[in-house]
Amino acid sequence: MDCRQIHQAYSVYLQGKLPPTQMEWVAQHIQNCPDCFLLDQNVRKAFLDEMTQDSNKSTPK
Repeated sequence: MDCRQIHQAYSVYLQGKLPPTQMEWVAQHIQNCPDCFLLDQNVRKAFLDEMTQDSNKSTPK
């Protein structure tokens, strides 16, 4: 897979809904491509930051 294909499949990959072989291809590409690795890290960090903010909003004080 190339970066363009990774970007097209990325949201489905994050949801774990790709076929197992494609999940492995995307994971391998992300591990070996500095640009896609950085994208993956940034998306995951943004998701966790958003989840933390949402959790803080719903926690009674």
